[in-house]
Amino acid sequence: FESHNLQDEFLKELLKIALRKDNRLISVLMKDLSDAQVTLEKLTNTGRRMDIFIDCPLNKLVCVIENKIWAGEGCNQLEDYKNYVLSHDKYKDYDYKIFLFLTPYEYEPCEDYKGYIRINYRDIIKAINKLVEHNNYLFEDSVKIFIEHYKQMVERDIMGKTDKEIVDLCR
Repeated sequence: FESHNLQDEFLKELLKIALRKDNRLISVLMKDLSDAQVTLEKLTNTGRRMDIFIDCPLNKLVCVIENKIWAGEGCNQLEDYKNYVLSHDKYKDYDYKIFLFLTPYEYEPCEDYKGYIRINYRDIIKAINKLVEHNNYLFEDSVKIFIEHYKQMVERDIMGKTDKEIVDLCR
């Protein structure tokens, strides 16, 4: 519902990160993606659930994000998601079909994973930091607090960073 007041800026930052690894779709960054409809756990016709599904019908862009934190890929899971998009009548004429694989782990810069572009949580934190730095004046206090808590949770629980001060106090 864009309570963050950033319109499509985070989506574009996320796509910039992904497209640095695959620049074939760079023209998408020039589009107005404010029509993005984000669906969590979108159901496919095979009964599987895509973690994050983004549909921008005006710009004919669809993006699937598979978020793998502490689990591996299910049997043919990524192919099923890709096939859903590629075979669905609604998306056949879409110009941009982007598949992202989000993981806490580092990866090789040119590494491709079954047609998915790999991104990691360090990339997400960088994107958030950039947006906060350039748009801090837009955020209400509650949004600032939420963003800071989210970053701390990602760094602590997903990226494995711990606050040195807390460790020292515990000792």
